[in-house]
Amino acid sequence: MYIIPGIAALLEGWTEGISEYGSLMAQAFREFTAGHLLIVLAAMALGATAKSGKLRQLLDKLPESFREPARFFVLALLVLPIVTWGTYATKRAVRLEITQNVRIGVNRAFAATKSEIAATSESYPASRLITLSEGVGKITSRTYDLVRNTYSSSELRALSVFLYLGDDCDEKVLSGCVEDVIQDGELEKNRRYFPEDRSIVGATIKDGKRYYCPDLTMRPVPQSDCEKFQPQPPGMFLGFSSLLCYPVHFAKPVSKGSNPKAKPLGAVCLDSRKKHAFDGKEDDVWENMRDEMVVLAGVLYDFQQTRTSPALRKYLESDSAIKQTKDNRRQIVAGNHAQTKPQPH
Repeated sequence: MYIIPGIAALLEGWTEGISEYGSLMAQAFREFTAGHLLIVLAAMALGATAKSGKLRQLLDKLPESFREPARFFVLALLVLPIVTWGTYATKRAVRLEITQNVRIGVNRAFAATKSEIAATSESYPASRLITLSEGVGKITSRTYDLVRNTYSSSELRALSVFLYLGDDCDEKVLSGCVEDVIQDGELEKNRRYFPEDRSIVGATIKDGKRYYCPDLTMRPVPQSDCEKFQPQPPGMFLGFSSLLCYPVHFAKPVSKGSNPKAKPLGAVCLDSRKKHAFDGKEDDVWENMRDEMVVLAGVLYDFQQTRTSPALRKYLESDSAIKQTKDNRRQIVAGNHAQTKPQPH
């Protein structure tokens, strides 16, 4: 009665096992073909060349003092690809491992943030904002590691996330209505305000498209992306030379970081002390961190909603009122104490 289902389950298990085993064997064969087989063939060529009669005849034609150096040079040419491939394969494996760990870390940070937000009542907007801020920070930090690892030649200095506070924001209170949420890689920040007409960050959010200035130290060419950048005041040091900014959209980001139909939530910017650090990589960098930007947009959207919510405004106003009341009480107590203190005659 139970024999047929048991046999069916056993066959299903064998089928899955064989399929998985075949997949592992295929992957191992691909890796062997791409790496180890090349080394084996190069070693065989090295051995054959070392004992080659034609090589001996060719070397015999050279003066005796040049024969051994020439033999060494030929053999070195054969050894070099083996060493080069070994180094490349090692670095590639390390980069792939870092990329995989980064993506796992981003997904975990997103899941943890969503879980904590779901468990926190909307009656506690400050707690929710702290949780979301931590989530944005973790995702930003891992994205920084990803870009720095993938594009080491660009010498990434910092990766920064900016939030647009919405149309209800008062320009008189915060110029540009753009908040610098977090910066990873470099603690010191060079800017505090990002107006739309005098900053690359502001222009990125306003226009909903990528902006890239390869050399901030040069006078900007008219109609170029660099023209949006406002130079540092005299005497102030600018910590980077290249700046690349992408808009961050909630929902589904468009290829190459552009979506003119919807105003972005904010922007993410990469900078480097190296001039022309991202030349030719502008599209590739976005494609490489697209998945992280989708996750970031989800958390950043919740952050924006909480940051601009009436509940948080009410909480901050009540908290400010409480602090003001406490300060007034301290002043009254201090004044009364001064009045009742005996005066020296």
